[in-house]
Amino acid sequence: MVMLNCRVLKLEDLLELSRSHEADLTAPVETFSLRDTKIEIGDEPSLMGVVNLSPDSWYRESVSLNTKDAIFRGKLLAAQGAAIVDVGGESTLHEAERVDAVGQSARLLPVITSLSAAGVAVSAETYNPEVAKQSLEAGASIINLTGAGEAEAIYESVATHESAVIIC
Repeated sequence: MVMLNCRVLKLEDLLELSRSHEADLTAPVETFSLRDTKIEIGDEPSLMGVVNLSPDSWYRESVSLNTKDAIFRGKLLAAQGAAIVDVGGESTLHEAERVDAVGQSARLLPVITSLSAAGVAVSAETYNPEVAKQSLEAGASIINLTGAGEAEAIYESVATHESAVIIC
């Protein structure tokens, strides 16, 4: 098993961040479009649905262990009002088994392709630049970046595909 070098933020860290960026926290976020999907940001919250293709995901209700179930869940979440459906192929838990790029892509790409073809705005949760690139090519319009190791390469792919990135 490969372990990632991660640091979990404590509440004190978040408090310090909020104090140092207080003005930014109150700045309005403008409506934006990703490919054919307009994301409305305003007084009402926008919802993100979650589909995890990893058996050891901490959010048990989100786990779909095969492509068919994952696609069904993603479409259901969109029908229930999710503005974005986030699809992950590897658990972010520290003790979870790491999934290599080939394994992540095998899990993610069929789901992303199908959901995107159905008009669902999809984000792909990964820290791997190759998986991010392939996910964008498959139809994801957002990369949910879960690590910072090779972030620069991911930013380049996101820019090339005129997509967005969520920075965790």
